[in-house]
Amino acid sequence: MSEVDFDGPDEIDTGVLRQVDAICSEFDRNWQAGFAPRMEDYIPRLPVPGMSVGFTDLLGIEIEWRRAAGEKPTAAEYVDRFPEFASLVRKFFSWDEPTVNSPVPPIPDSEAGQKSIDGIPKQLGGFRIERRLGGGAFGVVYLAQDPDLPRYVALKVPRSTRILTPEQRQAFVRDAEFASQLNHPGVVTIHGIQTIDDIPIIIQEFLPGGDLKDRLKAADFDFKQVVAWMIPIAEAIAAAHQKNIYHRDLKPANILLDEHGNPRVADFGLALHEQELWDHRDELAGTYAYMSPEQVRRETNRLDGRSDIWSLGVIFYEMLTGKRPFVGSTEQIIEQIKLREPRPPRQLNPAIPEELQRICVKCLEKRVARRYATARDFSEDLAKWQRDTQRRSDRIRSKPNRGALVATGASPAEKLPRVVPKGLRSFDSRDSEFFL
Repeated sequence: MSEVDFDGPDEIDTGVLRQVDAICSEFDRNWQAGFAPRMEDYIPRLPVPGMSVGFTDLLGIEIEWRRAAGEKPTAAEYVDRFPEFASLVRKFFSWDEPTVNSPVPPIPDSEAGQKSIDGIPKQLGGFRIERRLGGGAFGVVYLAQDPDLPRYVALKVPRSTRILTPEQRQAFVRDAEFASQLNHPGVVTIHGIQTIDDIPIIIQEFLPGGDLKDRLKAADFDFKQVVAWMIPIAEAIAAAHQKNIYHRDLKPANILLDEHGNPRVADFGLALHEQELWDHRDELAGTYAYMSPEQVRRETNRLDGRSDIWSLGVIFYEMLTGKRPFVGSTEQIIEQIKLREPRPPRQLNPAIPEELQRICVKCLEKRVARRYATARDFSEDLAKWQRDTQRRSDRIRSKPNRGALVATGASPAEKLPRVVPKGLRSFDSRDSEFFL
């Protein structure tokens, strides 16, 4: 096999980068879970246009975890494993010898001694690093102690290879800029941005409940819980839409949970303001399984809040059924989103209430005009179902318990009003209880 060119194309489509990020994030999570995944199993899944970037990111993730385990990986070892990527390996190891391209940006000289032997810093600026929370192709998230307040925060640190240009830097910090504009209880709170050695670091609230993606893997939820989660998520997106901000990458991994299980929308890195849509025409961005038909058709200039409503519908469908509405290869998913109607949720789970199926399917209408006009309309329909369900439960609880009457020794006839029908004679108001 010929050696891969390191430089590759001058520009890589945003959608390709997101695909690379999804693959690398999965690789990272499997390392975190203790499975010791192999790069050889992930490289074939990388899109060709993103092969160089993807290989480099996979390499960085694997080396980070191996160093954390006390190993000392070398360039020669990886050249032997991946001779077709020899130039990539050599370039990678030359970036940050001897720390081997830790995902953490270079630490200022005054703090160089604060880096631990596993490549994870003990200190970033004034923040004391407690542990690594997660990461992927775009960067790493650390749990840290705030130096000024008695609280933990999450630090989002980009990989140095992802902020080489002013445009890349701006793309990284726009996540914080959009989220801070919203100031909504359903959106992750941004505490600020701090620059260390010319590297921007986002400081945001730490949410200990994990993300919705991991929660979906762990258990099945009753429909009341699903609706209780979807309502505040939809309300948060409605608040973004009121400010003409469109998220474009809603998915379970971008819904974080606090210590009480309340959801917060995160990651506005792909979000666009309405005024920016035309400048991003023909752009493919997002996560394929959650993209709307207009997203996969690259009609960015025609997007509005109803594209996010589609993505909310996919999340809702997955929570109701345990499955995504569109699955398969990337090409198959795109084709299904464009042309195939999703299976009705009740075909997968007959216990799903008909009204919840109706709400879900309305979000997933191919034609934009047939979806909910606003995320708040979606939220209000869910809230109405929630109220109606609660009223039915209350009525059931308020009915006389005949079993309890028997248990106390009293017969139903002694406790309930005696009603005698009048037969063929006329009824009057005194007979009303007979019809209850």
